Amino acid sequence: METDIGGHEDGAILLSASWFPNMKQRAILDLLKKKKLSKNLTYGLYGNQKDIELVKNQLEKIGYKNIFKITDALQNSSHLHKIEKYEKLVPATWLAKKENINKFNIFEVSWGNPSQEFLNGHVLGAGYINTDLFEEGPLWNKKDDKTLIRNILDLGIDAETKVILYNRDSLAAARVAVILIYAGVKDVRLLDGGWDLWKMNGGGISTGQAKKFLKKNSFGVAFPSQPETMISMPQAIEHLNDPLNSVLVSIRSWQEHKGLTSGYNYISAKGDIPGAVWGHGGTDANHLEDFRNPDNTMRPAEEILEFWSDAGIHKEKRVSFYCGTGWRASEAFFYAMIIGWQKISVFDGGWKEWSEFQKVPAGNK
Repeated sequence: METDIGGHEDGAILLSASWFPNMKQRAILDLLKKKKLSKNLTYGLYGNQKDIELVKNQLEKIGYKNIFKITDALQNSSHLHKIEKYEKLVPATWLAKKENINKFNIFEVSWGNPSQEFLNGHVLGAGYINTDLFEEGPLWNKKDDKTLIRNILDLGIDAETKVILYNRDSLAAARVAVILIYAGVKDVRLLDGGWDLWKMNGGGISTGQAKKFLKKNSFGVAFPSQPETMISMPQAIEHLNDPLNSVLVSIRSWQEHKGLTSGYNYISAKGDIPGAVWGHGGTDANHLEDFRNPDNTMRPAEEILEFWSDAGIHKEKRVSFYCGTGWRASEAFFYAMIIGWQKISVFDGGWKEWSEFQKVPAGNK
């Protein structure tokens, strides 16, 4: 259950009351299966009274009978669990407060020029970032450092700028976030749940053109300051050649990983990198359901760590994430970062560069 108190009881399972009104029964059953809930067990709920009653009623409709309210939850701080860098994933309710929103340069991120949807409404005071400023074809790797620093400064960002990114879908925001971290921006955050959750929680809305932030004249530190954040093809090969200490992780759909589809209309080759480990993904190249709650917020860290551990993906190793061209891998990287993992990176080229470098033929499995 959600509360206004930071953290949660160790081992607690997250069920947000806000999820259920917009979910069909089949989706609810799938969610409870993913949470590994059994009708034969007893469950205690904590949170505010209204939310408890909503979740309790929903579970009882499905056939869960042994449910009670916990009255003394969140009282002992030593029992609470918090994500190490929780502040990097920003709740809409927190950002909506005037004393918080004014501290940040906020940007909506997407491919191309601002859409009509953006012009009709966006986060109060938000600027806009076209991903073309940060990556380019044909491989869709990040741009060269000289171009990157010019574009970052033009956006009004230097190493000390506090930045919050969001999207109508947060894949694009995560991609830019990782490149800003690579550059050396010290405080980069994502709006958890993106635009939809902002609207749902009554955050302030601007219309019309994006806000223009004052251009910066210098970055303030060496550029890039964290080059280890993004690795190239030779470094990816090094990971594959050192399986005891390193792992290359595929953040792609199961169908892509098994070679049933390439995932993209501009990638012909099917399959995956030999020796890489599947780290979960979503239904296709544009979704990441395995890492998200029904409202597109980050899935509980314990659940992500469980399926990574089952695949042999551990923080003690050097872990590099990749997907087709970097967007899904960036979101997985960001979640690993806020959980507290340190030896992590994104293999920028991903399956597109690998398949072309290795000359994988179309349709290969």
